[in-house]
Amino acid sequence: MEKGQVALIVLLVMVVMLTLGISVAQRGVTDVRISKQEEDSARAFQAAEAGVEEALSTLSSSEGEFGEDVSYNAQVTEAGTTGFVVGQPVAGGETVVVNLAQASPSLSGLNLYFMEQGKDDCLTNPAAIEVSVIEKVGSQTRVRREGFDVQDRDNNFTLVAGGSYAFEGKTWCGKATLNLIGNDEEVRIKVWYNRATIGGGPRPAGATLGNQYVAVESVGKTEGGVTRAVQVQRGEPQLPPMFDYALWSGGGIVKGE
Repeated sequence: MEKGQVALIVLLVMVVMLTLGISVAQRGVTDVRISKQEEDSARAFQAAEAGVEEALSTLSSSEGEFGEDVSYNAQVTEAGTTGFVVGQPVAGGETVVVNLAQASPSLSGLNLYFMEQGKDDCLTNPAAIEVSVIEKVGSQTRVRREGFDVQDRDNNFTLVAGGSYAFEGKTWCGKATLNLIGNDEEVRIKVWYNRATIGGGPRPAGATLGNQYVAVESVGKTEGGVTRAVQVQRGEPQLPPMFDYALWSGGGIVKGE
């Protein structure tokens, strides 16, 4: 073998080894970069969660540091005055509370929606709702009750037509119209027979409800610019449904303070 051929072979071997070395080095750099990004992402997410906890504990917007080179900014807003949808289906026997405190003077009623198409059972065993309206008159507290059902059952509920009703970007199987008066302070919606997603909006157009929930959006950010956001909603405090009939006698009987 001539010297030139040997030199060429050596050169080729060196090129191959150099290429392999560069490839391994690049892979190592890439792995380190990915690991760093994952670490920063986790730290930013933890900071965002810390911001949510702080905001919910104080019910006010806040910002602060979370460890080294990580910060959060949490914004709190009260929402639901123009309508609401409960995020998850409400189990049978459970209650949703609608706050009417600080509602607009023009509020005269609610459009109530129950059972979301594609999520709840609208046909085989549809849910029904029982609505209790709490009214304050001077030193007295009164309750009015009304039930709504899309199926004709022996329950003395008002039969409403099942169908397809659009509200808040969803399609609903049941819709009921509830009338309100000026002294009404709270509406309690109890689900019967099956679970159901619940939504509601004020009547007439332009009227507003009281605040229904607190919305928190918290953003965690690292010094390197990695950001992660967390959004949560918390409803207004409410008594469990087991207390409905302990506090309010049935049939609209007056209870003095």
